[in-house]
Amino acid sequence: LLIVIIIVQTHTIYAQSNNYDEQIGECINKQDYFGMRKILNEHADKLSDFMLSLSKSLEGNHFNRPLQAIQYIPVLLERYQNLIQPSPIPMVVMLAENYALTGNYKAAVSIYESLIKQLSDQGASTSEYTETINRYKAFSDIPPQKMLLEKTTTIPLKIDYVGLTTIPVTINGRTSDFVFDTGAGFSVLSEEYAKEMGVKILETNTGAIDAIGNIVQMKFGIADKLILGDAVFENVTFLIMPDKIAWKEIPGYEIEGIIGMHLMFAMKEVHVTRGESITIPKEINRYNKSNMLLMNLMPNVQAVSGKDTLILKFDSGSVNDNLNAKYFNNHKDYILKKAQRDTIKSGSAGGMKEGIEVYALKDFPLEIGGKKTIIPRLNVQTSPVNQDSSIADGLIGQSFIRAFDKMIINFVDMYI
Repeated sequence: LLIVIIIVQTHTIYAQSNNYDEQIGECINKQDYFGMRKILNEHADKLSDFMLSLSKSLEGNHFNRPLQAIQYIPVLLERYQNLIQPSPIPMVVMLAENYALTGNYKAAVSIYESLIKQLSDQGASTSEYTETINRYKAFSDIPPQKMLLEKTTTIPLKIDYVGLTTIPVTINGRTSDFVFDTGAGFSVLSEEYAKEMGVKILETNTGAIDAIGNIVQMKFGIADKLILGDAVFENVTFLIMPDKIAWKEIPGYEIEGIIGMHLMFAMKEVHVTRGESITIPKEINRYNKSNMLLMNLMPNVQAVSGKDTLILKFDSGSVNDNLNAKYFNNHKDYILKKAQRDTIKSGSAGGMKEGIEVYALKDFPLEIGGKKTIIPRLNVQTSPVNQDSSIADGLIGQSFIRAFDKMIINFVDMYI
């Protein structure tokens, strides 16, 4: 929200009288980053230096180009800090987070320490940055994560008891089935499994919010090597939960581990073959049109349904597809007429939440990446659940993935 406020005020007051500045400013104001990127790609030479630097910074941040963000954010802070109102802090935080995404945790720590010192000198609160800087300090002496892949590798998948996709992961000779979860920023292990697999546990603690809104105290872990098929990953970071990752609503059901987005970024691209396998190709498929972006490491996908263009969170760790309260409010008359009221449980790799009131829409048409499908049931929430992304209209998960024989998920050009 802070970033949106900065952009609105800066554009309104300071942007040059330039049609393309105005157009791209409107896109940024609405958090329409796909529209922003289209104008940037077609008319970069017509943008003012300020709007070019701002757009390039946001493109790098939201389309998994951290080196680009690292290049352009300092330009904004150096040349235009006085234009960034009411505060440049969100851009400073964005810079630190992009350094962390490259594995340069020392740089991220340095930026946060400088920010905290400045805020402390001004008598301002710094508590919101404490957990983050503790995490990055814990990883600051670890070399960047990387993947070693000599040839394309195909890994058999399983669908577990509740419907989540798992694949076999080997650490220090011990193999366990981990959930493949695009909704998890970091990979996760319980402390018990981390010890069994020989993952180094660091004693630094952090508070994290799980998938159903609970605050959980976690530690950090490092695996020197992690093996997926023929792919070898080095210096893999984990959040370590104190207890087993379990759903109390299903006695005996446990998740041994979770593969999150930080590890998936190293894969660059995966091919999901329905009910059979996940493939990591040696050579990725390049494509110049993105339909996926990141919001706080959560993939959001651009989709079409009828006359609507929607933004949907893409969470492979969810067994429920849904449309949120934003969509309900925009289509209330249609939903009240066509859908049936229901109360459901909502489950993901982080747990289950009960008593959610929804309207069930049947046979919902959806098109993503030029491919059409019908979602048999899509639950429409009538009130916000947890921390809904301000740009998202809902969430797609396992039901969407299994609607196709094969799905390519590319984290370089950001498309499905």
